[in-house]
Amino acid sequence: RRPLTAGPAGPRRGEDFCPRPAWVWPGRFPRLVSPTTCVAVSMIAAAPPGPDSGPWLSVVVPTYNGGRYLARAFAGIESQGRACEDLEILVIDDGSTDSTLDIVRRFSRRLPIRVLPSQRTGNWVSNTNRALSEASGRYIGFLHQDDVWLPGRVAALNSLVAALPSAAMAS
Repeated sequence: RRPLTAGPAGPRRGEDFCPRPAWVWPGRFPRLVSPTTCVAVSMIAAAPPGPDSGPWLSVVVPTYNGGRYLARAFAGIESQGRACEDLEILVIDDGSTDSTLDIVRRFSRRLPIRVLPSQRTGNWVSNTNRALSEASGRYIGFLHQDDVWLPGRVAALNSLVAALPSAAMAS
């Protein structure tokens, strides 16, 4: 399976990331906020900001036999630099039988990863919902195992939510 991404001519298959605009929905109406921001997956408001409300962003990473992708996905998070200091990364694994959990453990030494073990269900939606219920961040972002975040993505999202505090979603 190749991810669907947006390229210069619109959506197309076969790329691991998208160098396209980000959209923020303050209320109902989409508004282009940055022509250089790459946001390949959605981010939603989970809780109103508060001084002691946990990390600013929980990143939900559903996995299943994603060993060949995960190192790049986590390297993309690492490329965010200091912006990673206020993240929570929730990996919900669906009973992988490849190197997925070994890669997660290796990166958990450098990233704030929490693994949510799961029996094999074949239902990534259910697993994602479980991770959402355990997330403690003010916002929630999604990183699928075969996606890559480009450097500056988390900082750009943080700037967007600071500039548009009423925004409920960035995508």
